[in-house]
Amino acid sequence: MFETCDRPSLFDGFSEIPICVKYKKAPVYYLLSQRGKAMEIHCGAEGREGKRALREAGKAIIEHVKVIMPECKQLIAPVSDKAVYNLCIKLGFKDYGKIGNKAGILTMMVIEYERCA
Repeated sequence: MFETCDRPSLFDGFSEIPICVKYKKAPVYYLLSQRGKAMEIHCGAEGREGKRALREAGKAIIEHVKVIMPECKQLIAPVSDKAVYNLCIKLGFKDYGKIGNKAGILTMMVIEYERCA
């Protein structure tokens, strides 16, 4: 379903990226960073084909993280775009509020695989 890849130019602003994977069916890329028992995720799509596959790829990456990191309790997605926010809601993420950083105001979207103690 996914293959490792070199960091595409979509993510030039990221300096430290432990894992980069590409969805095999379309040009959709995910950057994954472990944060304790959570996984932070960033997504990028190239062209019309990638954007059309975002929902399918999103469902697949949620399941993929469960497999590659069974101890993961949460999947965290910092979101700035309204369309991506709406996609996250459809995928089952919950809005955990806004934070500000050098990238601007982001909404923290979270899926809890298992409630953290």
